[in-house]
Amino acid sequence: MSTKHRYAPILALTAVLIAGCFPDRMPPKPVEITRPLFKNFDPSDSTAIAVPLRDPVIMHFNEPMDPASFEGNFNLYSKSKLVPGTFSAQDSTVIFTPLEDMAPAEIQHAVILGGVKDLQGNSMSIEKDFFISTWFFTEGGYSRGGYGHVYVTDRVVSALHLVGNFDQPAGEIADLQRPRGLAITPDG
Repeated sequence: MSTKHRYAPILALTAVLIAGCFPDRMPPKPVEITRPLFKNFDPSDSTAIAVPLRDPVIMHFNEPMDPASFEGNFNLYSKSKLVPGTFSAQDSTVIFTPLEDMAPAEIQHAVILGGVKDLQGNSMSIEKDFFISTWFFTEGGYSRGGYGHVYVTDRVVSALHLVGNFDQPAGEIADLQRPRGLAITPDG
């Protein structure tokens, strides 16, 4: 056997052992480290009037979010109470479903805190005071069968003016007769 062929198995074994000592040269899978961005609340949850008492709050983001991270980082409340609920996600949309009725005929505030996270665990913000909010008005009281009027009194001429309705921007001021039983006191 020639010298050349005698060392071939030793060289092959050495090459295999050396190759096994080197770490895998394939780069690791990249880790997504960008913060999720809030896009908007659904129009039915943003400054809406006469919202049903069990209406879900729908929030849109630029990427899929972890619905479990909304616990403790989202609040829906009015002056009367904090509304409990559950969270679910569909693609980049998170839905808060109330477990009980919201207070009727009250302004509800929906607040998202910066601690909500995407599926990679990135929070929306590290700022402790960061929040995004909106409001809407629930049905009941004024929202059933019409809204209350906004009146302004003119103490100088003892007149009452209709400025607008709760659900409309202020319109042209018009003089009105006093509604039955309404008196204008000296202090207006």
